[in-house]
Amino acid sequence: MHGTSTSPVGQRSFSETGPEKAPQAAENGAEIPLSFLIHTNKSGGRCGSLNTVTPSVNKDASSVIPNSESENLQEPDGIFSLPRRLDRYAGKVSRSIQMGQWIASQARWKNWHPVGRRVAACGSYLQFHEYFRKDAIRLIAANNCCNALLCPFCAGLRGARHLKKAIQKIRAVMTDGAKLVPYLWTVTIKDESGCKAMYKRLRGLIGKVLQMRRDSFKANRVASAWAGFDGGIISVEVKKGKNSKQWHLHAHAIILGASGLDPVTFQRAWSDLVGYWAQSDLQPLRCTEQLLADRDSPETEAALAKDLQEVFKYAVKCSDMDPEDNFEAFRELQGQRLIRTFGSLYGLKLADDDVVDTVDDLEGEPYRDLWFNLISGPTGRYYKLIRTQEIQPGPDGHEVVDVSSDDPFDLEDLDL
Repeated sequence: MHGTSTSPVGQRSFSETGPEKAPQAAENGAEIPLSFLIHTNKSGGRCGSLNTVTPSVNKDASSVIPNSESENLQEPDGIFSLPRRLDRYAGKVSRSIQMGQWIASQARWKNWHPVGRRVAACGSYLQFHEYFRKDAIRLIAANNCCNALLCPFCAGLRGARHLKKAIQKIRAVMTDGAKLVPYLWTVTIKDESGCKAMYKRLRGLIGKVLQMRRDSFKANRVASAWAGFDGGIISVEVKKGKNSKQWHLHAHAIILGASGLDPVTFQRAWSDLVGYWAQSDLQPLRCTEQLLADRDSPETEAALAKDLQEVFKYAVKCSDMDPEDNFEAFRELQGQRLIRTFGSLYGLKLADDDVVDTVDDLEGEPYRDLWFNLISGPTGRYYKLIRTQEIQPGPDGHEVVDVSSDDPFDLEDLDL
């Protein structure tokens, strides 16, 4: 490892026997068959060169991260988007209640009962500001349990928060002279029976990637494919394999690198590091051309948010697990770093780490306060508007005023 070389790490041959052998096409330098890839439809195409990306149908953006900031970026940010948003929140909170009640009902987890009660109560009330002159709606307060590994409601807010910060970081780094391209990189290893053991293995492999990248920049070190990564944000996703019924942890990352990074090179480099032919996919984001042309426009921001949603969605896929598996993942991974930043995207100072929406761009605007409580009805849970008041800016700060009867907007029209 300490000699000099001009060949990237990750070019060794694999065994030609057994299920772990490399596809012959890849050994000959051709494209890797689609069956050897993971999540190719989420990155924009199959493994190949930068110029041969095959478009594919993308998921509805709202189905992946249906939460505060991401919704503001992907659909009209006005009062008429609120009912749909509340429906999504109610669906998430219903799962949180189920999870919290399960924990509180388990005698063997008596020490965790307070956590279960907090999760079951999460999202029971919400407070929004409706900036009626700007047609903008912002989530200002909510009773959060802050257990994103157990609670889909908090996980959604967490994903939105990281998504917003990632967009800010990418814009800050991709200056006109940077000559960088954003990629989605996805890697996985074999499923395992132990969640924590698999997490440590995957974390260790990612750590080796970053160490090899750092070493490649030093004198008298082996050249590495990972030197092509200028910076990135890596997120670990946790779920159970549908077929194996074992833990299936994998990582999604937003990577900034030079134009034309070869996916096959990184497929081989990852497999070399893992020790068997492991799945890897590296593809430029769909919005790359738009981002390079005008990185600061609202349209580019929305397109970038849509492309990045795969990286910053839930860390634990609660909807795919039964409560016991979900709770095991929580106990095994609480306190672990599931999101890691490196290189040019590391250490940038951005906005505060809030779980609610930001209102800096609306300072001084009049608004309505809207309070909602979660209600359980015959057809399920839903949010009911229980209080509203109008706030107007004044010489001594904001003051409460009565809502006028001839207000151009009638809350009753929303069918909340």
